[in-house]
Amino acid sequence: MHDKYLIADGKRYILGGRNTYNYFLGDFPGHKNYDRDVLVVCDEPEKENSVNQLSEYFETIWNQEDSGYFHNNKKLANRKSVKNAVLELQNSYQKYFEENKERICETDYTDETFETEKITLVSNPIHTGSKEPVVWYQLGELMKNAKNRVKIHTPYIICNDMMYNTWEEIAENVSDFSIMTNSVANNGNPFGSADYAKNRNRILSTGINIWEYEGGYSYHGKSILLDDDLSVIGSFNMDMRSAYLDTELMLVIRSKDINKQLEEGMMEYEKVSRQILEGGTYNDPYHVEPIELTKKRQRKIFLVQHLLGWARYLF
Repeated sequence: MHDKYLIADGKRYILGGRNTYNYFLGDFPGHKNYDRDVLVVCDEPEKENSVNQLSEYFETIWNQEDSGYFHNNKKLANRKSVKNAVLELQNSYQKYFEENKERICETDYTDETFETEKITLVSNPIHTGSKEPVVWYQLGELMKNAKNRVKIHTPYIICNDMMYNTWEEIAENVSDFSIMTNSVANNGNPFGSADYAKNRNRILSTGINIWEYEGGYSYHGKSILLDDDLSVIGSFNMDMRSAYLDTELMLVIRSKDINKQLEEGMMEYEKVSRQILEGGTYNDPYHVEPIELTKKRQRKIFLVQHLLGWARYLF
């Protein structure tokens, strides 16, 4: 499973690429990841509404044979370690509540959200094992049919020939086709760094413009802008694992307001990026200082490329 979402009261949900870990949640010290989620509010959801679609998706996964309880023995509750963990969780919640109770209140989202024309949930098959690349295909068709702009943000790019061919078709049809991903030095995933370093020229050969993010913390957002009215946000990376192995969710939103808001958010990161050109030179309109590629990271990249390159579809 790679999809990430939270449903509240069957009327609201948050969906995106954010994991429930210190890297992604809160203001914890040390390593961080920048991410992106979308909040959807529907106080009176109709049958075909995306809130109900997502709830049905959850129930289907919850009830399928491949899912089960990690532990389902009531005697475990009597263990000292379990009791201590419960007490720690209760105390942590109480402390958080006391420190943030002014933020925990009824919220009217009317002034903080935009009305949309349509929201569509796109998902991969949910069985275990290898899958048909349903999300990749559907996103590819959306991008091929864009009129003048496709802008992708992804933390990793690990593609096979079929995926490269999709991008070549998009580049032939769309004049403004670009992608932003982490630079080799800025990527928090050594496997992503290694594969990108090796295949960067192949990616460029598809006709896509590549911007490398140099913000200091690894970028983990997965988003697509299409023209000025479609936005796509979710969990899908531009890699083979998301295409062929993982359960994935992407939300396709038709709204010019959301498109504009997403573009503004994406540009905040692009202003800390450089465009890589053929031959290894850079277009640097924002005068960005690149992250240093340390000897330690170079060694990691070398080892991954030479020892684990055969398993790149698992990264």
